[in-house]
Amino acid sequence: MQSSHASERGNESKPSLILLLGNVAHEGITSPLKSGGTQYKKKILVSSLENWTDILGYFLGYAVRAVIAKMTYPVYGLLLSPNYSSIADDLFANIAKTRHAIFVHEEMLSGDENPRSVDGEDHGYGWDGQRQFDEDNRAKYAKVNEMMLERGLTLIPYQSNAEITVIASRILQDALDGLLFRIYVPAGRLWANEVDRLLDLFRDYLARTGRRGIRLNQIKTEHGISYEFHGDEFSSSESIAGEFHEFSQLLDLCVLDPVKAEVMLKERVSDPKDIVGILSRYAKEAKRIRLDLKQEREKKLLGIRHRLETELSEVISGEAEWQFITRLAASAFPDSYSIAMLASAAQDRTTLLQLAGDSGVTINIRPQIIHAVKGIVAQEIIGDVDNSDGSRQLMALVEAHGGQQVHELRNSVQILSDPEMPQSQRLASGRSLKGFLFRAVKSIGPVASQVATAYIEAKLGLK
Repeated sequence: MQSSHASERGNESKPSLILLLGNVAHEGITSPLKSGGTQYKKKILVSSLENWTDILGYFLGYAVRAVIAKMTYPVYGLLLSPNYSSIADDLFANIAKTRHAIFVHEEMLSGDENPRSVDGEDHGYGWDGQRQFDEDNRAKYAKVNEMMLERGLTLIPYQSNAEITVIASRILQDALDGLLFRIYVPAGRLWANEVDRLLDLFRDYLARTGRRGIRLNQIKTEHGISYEFHGDEFSSSESIAGEFHEFSQLLDLCVLDPVKAEVMLKERVSDPKDIVGILSRYAKEAKRIRLDLKQEREKKLLGIRHRLETELSEVISGEAEWQFITRLAASAFPDSYSIAMLASAAQDRTTLLQLAGDSGVTINIRPQIIHAVKGIVAQEIIGDVDNSDGSRQLMALVEAHGGQQVHELRNSVQILSDPEMPQSQRLASGRSLKGFLFRAVKSIGPVASQVATAYIEAKLGLK
């Protein structure tokens, strides 16, 4: 739901603004903005070229922090008009650079619904009173959807106006709170404690390299922790994710090559006098984390071995089989202890699920036993998170087709699976994932998309 959020640094000197485009200025959305003293503008889209020019002008005079828009069939008609194509390109280009959500009814995305029946609005007529679409124009709907996706817009499918209010309110709250970056870590995940320490160090690093007002908040549930970085500057989640990876590499260099680490810091720290102290502290922390990675792996392996002995003692006969199973379990764990690996694992659970297909041992063991071993090992590695077929398949689709949004989509899968996370976040995550499936349907195929959609709706209680 957050696409390319990066705003130019020059925006910091401009007054901030929230843009509400189309029929989205519901009381549930505007009331928090009013009470918080947040400046916002609401503009209709089924309107003249002059009004669209006014909307575009806001991006020049303001630092637009978020855009919430709702697309209806009459708006689709305008987007297909040659008179609006040029200004639509400019408007979409600016929207794509900021935090935004473009709400489109599910049936408008699929083209399966009568235009006049969507969420109770009269979508069948344009602003000039003329019929814009009928049921024979679905190819035109698809053309507009494709056009918006090509321009980098994040389309959020919805079923009711109430959903728009809930999801838009969550997006706007994230924008007002200055959300930069989010990572969800399931309870019991391998190296969860080390991830916690790494994220705290990353907050310190961001503050030392010029980020203003950096805050690290946590939402804890029985099933996991959602870590949220907030700051006073405009930044994209993609850029912060990149900085997180660079920081993890810096910590490794503090141990392995202090000279290179110093060079990296000189490029990022404004006061050279701070570099020696930072290097000393980070080197000490990095050495401790790398040692803890090794020891935690050993503890986890011992626990897995004990669990396997308990659960498989009646079906395994012979020392050779036990040796094979022990090797199979051990092969699931990364055997390096770099902090860069830890940072990758914190964002991507598949990094921790690389079970070897060939252990180097030739032995016949029943497939159901191998399946049981892999299930136990996977559960111990990824922690308290939904490990059902639906969850795994959805995560695999995200990893393969998520593109620049893969980090946010990974978090969405896990937040959706945590029933104790705020319902607004779970709903927003589910709708974001459905939007992803719509974008990727040509690559993943309709069957995989339908299966993943059914899983999302089941998690949201929609089916």
